[in-house]
Formats: sequence, structure tokens, C-alpha cells
Amino acid sequence: MTVYDAKPGQPDFAALFSGSGATKPGDVVNLYDGEYRVGDLVQAPRNRGLTVQAAPGQSPVVVGSVFVTANGTALAGLSVVGPNRWGIRVGACDDITVSNCRVHHLCQYPRSHGIVCMDDGTNHVYSDNVVYKNGVNSLCHGFYIAGAGTKTFRQNVAFENAGYGFHLWTNDGEPPGRYVFDGNVAFAPYRGNFVSGSFNAESIALTDNLFVHPEGTRQPPNGVTVRAKHMVIEGNGFWGGQTPLVLVPDQPVAPQDRTYLIRPNLTDLNAFMVATYTATPGPARAILPTWAGRKYRLWNVLDLIDEVMSEAVVATVPADGVIEIKQGGYDYEPQFGCYQIRFE
Repeated sequence: MTVYDAKPGQPDFAALFSGSGATKPGDVVNLYDGEYRVGDLVQAPRNRGLTVQAAPGQSPVVVGSVFVTANGTALAGLSVVGPNRWGIRVGACDDITVSNCRVHHLCQYPRSHGIVCMDDGTNHVYSDNVVYKNGVNSLCHGFYIAGAGTKTFRQNVAFENAGYGFHLWTNDGEPPGRYVFDGNVAFAPYRGNFVSGSFNAESIALTDNLFVHPEGTRQPPNGVTVRAKHMVIEGNGFWGGQTPLVLVPDQPVAPQDRTYLIRPNLTDLNAFMVATYTATPGPARAILPTWAGRKYRLWNVLDLIDEVMSEAVVATVPADGVIEIKQGGYDYEPQFGCYQIRFE
């Protein structure tokens, strides 16, 4: 292993990262106090196993963007700023770690995101990063996420970004991914704290996160929207948004192939939304084990929007916690519905 000391004003960091310098797996590049003006810095794919980190006790600032393209890369302790399209982007590579970085005030482009990991790649871990005040419009997000593979986001903070705090997006037909969000905080974004949009995720786990819209800030329609084939939602705090939590199934699959598991969260979700979509008739299922025995009302939101004031279903959550939701009532397929569950 070789340790390189790269000082501000010298070409060492850019040369080593972009591949014009000689590195080998396991090498470390230490950065020191000061600014590193790198423009759009793209890593050479052959630079596998490279660690770029702040030297002990130092706070380097990268003015520009860093594009990771090599397997086994680790970034740690960097501050990334500047008028760039993204701060840190990870391409189609595996075994990536991004930790203790600060990405902020990216504001020149219409889609300036803080940390971007939208390509296929697995075993990514993003931890203890702070991403804030990025973007000039509602298409600029703190974290922009997509692609196949397993990606974990742990103890990150995203606040006051112009779009979403965490935004997942993949076009239909692309390979599904598996995503874990644990212990993150999303605070006061313009559009919403967390959304998975037109997205074919295999699974999403939200555990022990905090999603907050403080009073006096713009309240988006939904604080958190989750779309996936399998969902686990447990131990989170949901504050703000006209609807704190919305669940949307991913793709037209049979109800028995889909799982929503919702356990106690930091705030009592007395009301949340469930959207249902299946290719064949039959009920969708919301699995609410800790609400067993509680009385609820189930409203068809689409009926309310169409001003068809159908009577709400009033029932009690059974012992197994499974609520079956009869869909649609339409004569055609696929079946679609949008419902609100409110506990009394």
C-alpha cells in the first residue's frame, strides 16, 4: 500500500484519481486543508481499491465534482461544493463506500444533485454524509438513486434541498434494485422528504429514519412516498406533508407476491395512504401486525376525488394484522385503487 499526500494547488489528487498517476489497489490519497479546484473530475476505471480521504484533523474542500467509476473505491471526509451538476456521482461499479462527506451549494444546473448513484452496481454504502442546500429548482435532489444491486444509506442527513431529500427513480423495464435506508434524517426539502417514483424496486426497507417538515415551511402533498414490490417500514418518524406516508406497489404482480410490513413508528400513523395495482382481480393486502384489534375506516380516495361519496368501510384489524383491500370495482383490468386508512 502506498499513501500519497496531495496538497492544495498541486496536481497530485486529480492526477491520481483520473488515472494519469500510478495507483494500485489499497493505495490511499490524503487530502489537506484548502481548496482543490478539479472541475468535473472522472476516475479511471482501472483505479480499483483506491481510498481518497481527509488527512487526520484536516478539512479539504473539493470545488467541482467527483465521479467514481472503479470498483472498491472509498471517499471519506470530503467537502464538495461548486456550480456543478452533481457533487459526488458513483457509476456502474461495485463495493463503494462514501462516508462523512459534506455536499452543498451546488446550484448552477437545473438538475444539480448532491450525491448521485443512479447506475447499476452493488454493495454500495453511503453513511454519515450531510447533503444540503443544493439545486435551483424542484428537480434538484439531495440523493438521486437508481439502478440494480444493493445500496445502503445509513445515518445521512439531507436538508433544504430544492427537490426531494431522497429521490429514487428508474424507468420501467430496467433491472430492479434493493435499497436499505436506516437512521437517516431528511429535513425541509421543497418537494418531499423521500419518494420512489416510476420505480421498479424489488425491495425498500425504511428503518429508524426521521422525516420532518417543520411548521412554516412549504408542505408538500406527501412527506414520504414508497413504491416497491416488498416494503418494510419500522421505527420511523413522520412529521409534515399533507399525508405523512403513501405506499404504492411496484408493478402488476399478484397480491400474494407483494408484501407491506408496517410496524410501530416514532409517531402514531393514525392515517396513511395505500395505492393498489394488480394485473388480475383480487384484494391487495396491508400487513399491520401491531395495529391488531384497532378500529379503522378505509376510504376510497378515488371515489372522493370523483365526488362519489361511497360509504367508508369500518372494521377492526384482525389478530394477524392483515387488512385485505378490495380494489377498484371497475369492469376492466388492471385493477387500481387509492385508499386512506384512518385509525380511530
